[in-house]
Amino acid sequence: MKTKIKILGLIFTVIAMTAFIAACSNPAGIDDNWYLPGGDGGGGGGGEDVTETPPIGHNLTLTGQVWYFDMYIDDYVRFMGDRANLRVNLLQGHNFSVPDGTGTITGGQLNFNIGIPTVLLPSDEMKTALQDAVISPAETQFNVFFNLIAERNEMPTLYSVASSGTPDVELTEVFGCVIFLYVDQDATMSSAGSEWFDDTCSYGNTFLVKYEPYTINLHEGWNIITVREDRVTRPANYISTYSVSLGSPADAEWRMCLGVPPPKPFLQM
Repeated sequence: MKTKIKILGLIFTVIAMTAFIAACSNPAGIDDNWYLPGGDGGGGGGGEDVTETPPIGHNLTLTGQVWYFDMYIDDYVRFMGDRANLRVNLLQGHNFSVPDGTGTITGGQLNFNIGIPTVLLPSDEMKTALQDAVISPAETQFNVFFNLIAERNEMPTLYSVASSGTPDVELTEVFGCVIFLYVDQDATMSSAGSEWFDDTCSYGNTFLVKYEPYTINLHEGWNIITVREDRVTRPANYISTYSVSLGSPADAEWRMCLGVPPPKPFLQM
C-alpha cells in the first residue's frame, strides 16, 4: 500500500543536488557544526520564522579555498590549480540556461562576482527551482543558482556534509546545499511543508520523506539560503527530512563535483 500525504513542499531540484553531493563527498571527519548568521543557529526552518540576515545587496562576491576529490586516498584535498571563465547558469523558464557572472580560480582560491541577474523571472516560477516555494509579494522578480560552472564539466558547489553511525546498521547523514537567490525587492519565501510515505519498495524497505514548513524573510538583492537534509538509513527503512533556512553552514566548503580530476601536481593536502 502506498500513502502519499499531500505533497506541498517537494523540493525536487534539491533531491537531485543532494544525490550528486552524496556521490562526490566524503563525510568522514567533518563536524556537524551549523551556524546560520543572523538567524536561528539550530539548523532548519522547522516552521519558525527566520527574521534577519545581514543584507548583501545587488553585488555578490564569492571567495574561498576550493577542494577536489582524490580517488587515490578517498578524500578531499586542496585544489591548487587555475580555472578561468567561471560562470553560473541562471534559471530561465524551466531550464538553467542563462550564463552570468565572472570569476576565476587562481592557485585554488575562488573569486567570483555577479551583479543584478541579466534575467529576472516572475515569482511563480520559483517552483521550478524549489517546488511549492511561494514568494510574496507576488510581483517580486527573482533568479537563483546552485553552483558555479568551470572547465571539464566541473561544478564548484558550496555545501557541508557530516555522518555518524554504521552503514547497513544505522547511518545518519546531514547534507547542506547552499543556494543563492536574488529578489528585486524585500520579500518572503515560504512553504507549508508535507510528508510522503511509501511502503511498496520491492526490497521491503519503507521510505518516509518530510519537508519542514518554513517562512524566511529576503532582502532586496542577493540572499544565501541553505537547504538541509537529515537522512537516517536503516536496513528496513529510510527517513529523510528537509529544511530551508537563511545563511550557510559554518563548515561549508567549495568542492568540485562531477569533473575529471586534474593532474596530481594540482592537488595538495
